[in-house]
This record gives sequence, C-alpha cells and structure tokens, in this order.
Amino acid sequence: EVLEGIGQPLEELPGRPVLSGSAEANRLREQIARDAEARGAEEDARRRREEDLLARQAAATKAEEERAAAERRQEEARAARIADLRARILGADRPARIAAYEAALGGNDPSLRQIAMEAALQSRDPVLGNLALKDWIARRKAVPVQLYATKEDPHSETVLNNLGPLTLEIDSVNPVNGALAGRLGAPGYSIAKPSAAIGTLAQTTLTVNAYGCALSLRLTEQQTLDGLFRCQTLPALIARVVVD
Repeated sequence: EVLEGIGQPLEELPGRPVLSGSAEANRLREQIARDAEARGAEEDARRRREEDLLARQAAATKAEEERAAAERRQEEARAARIADLRARILGADRPARIAAYEAALGGNDPSLRQIAMEAALQSRDPVLGNLALKDWIARRKAVPVQLYATKEDPHSETVLNNLGPLTLEIDSVNPVNGALAGRLGAPGYSIAKPSAAIGTLAQTTLTVNAYGCALSLRLTEQQTLDGLFRCQTLPALIARVVVD
C-alpha cells in the first residue's frame, strides 16, 4: 500500500500526510515516545502490583503455616502436660501424687485443675480423694442431692414424691480437717425442712447432720457420692451427689 502511493499527489494519499522534519512531525514523534513511555510505566506499575500481591499472599500463607505449627506445638505440649499429670497422680508414689495434684490446683489453668481433680477422684487413694473432695465442695455454694426410693420400704416412693428437691448449702469448709457448715433440707416435710447443718469429710466419706435428718455419702468409682438420706419420722432414701 505504501508503494502504491508513490507518485501520487499529496492530497490523494491515505491518512494524514506529514512532512518529515516538520514541526508537526517532531510533535507527533514526541507524542509517540511519550505514549510508549506511559505504556511502559503502566506495565511496570502493573507488574509491581502483581509482585506485591504475590508477596502478600506468600507472607499470609507463611504466617498461617507458622500459626498452625505453633498451635500444633502448643497442643502437643499441652497433651504431654496432661499425660504427665495423670501419670503422676495415678502413680505409685503417694507424696508425688499429692505434689502433682497440689501443683495443678495452684496453677492458673482451670482445665488442668479439673483434670487433676478427676484423676485424684479416680485414683482410689483416700488421702488424694479427700483433698479433691474438699476442694470440690469448697468451690460450691450449693450441692443438689438426687434422691431415690428404696425397694425395702414401700412408703419411700410416696415420701420421695412429696419431699421435693434436697439441697446441701455450703457456708464454710475447713481445708485441714474437712469440717463443714451450712444448711440441709427439702421443703416437703417439716422434719426435713432446710435447717442449720454441720458435717465432716473423713477421707472419702461425707456425713452431714441437720435438725432431724442426716446425710451419709461415700465416693464411688463412678465419681459420685452415694449413700442414704435419713430423717427421724421418714423412711430412708437413697442419695447421690454427682461430682462434676
């Protein structure tokens, strides 16, 4: 097409003819150079944005991997501490068992304290069980007591239905000798109405006496305190406290 224009008059050539070396040709050449430079700068900026985005994505991926690795290390360390705590509490050396239990209770990790208490209650060590029960009772304001009728007395079912919920309210617990003070009772019968009560925790046996009634419970392998609730003029009822 360029060759076809050779010899033709200037006004018949396609496009807008510009004389070489003219001011307009110089201006257009400079404009083309500026446009090329702008396109180059835009391409450089686009490339930098892409590189920056890739760098941020790589940094975020690395940070997430490091966070996950740190969490795994923390979980593994925690699992090791829990396993070590249980092993020491359930070990053969009583002083070591007691030291491990007291260290866990004195720490600032509530879940480790709970694990230590559960292990102590499962240890079948009366001394360790006594420490765990005293701590468990001391942390509560009220302890609900589940009641059940006995098969021996046919009237116990009626008493159970009329008695209402039995609650042991805790006012104080002596951490040394296990003596406790509070209130014990249920609303259904005058003899069993809530009244001042005193009790004691001897090893893993809890005994509480109130006006006209008494509660006697012993720790079981199922992590419950099981026994009897007796009142002077009522048939005995089976009693249970869940140590949770």
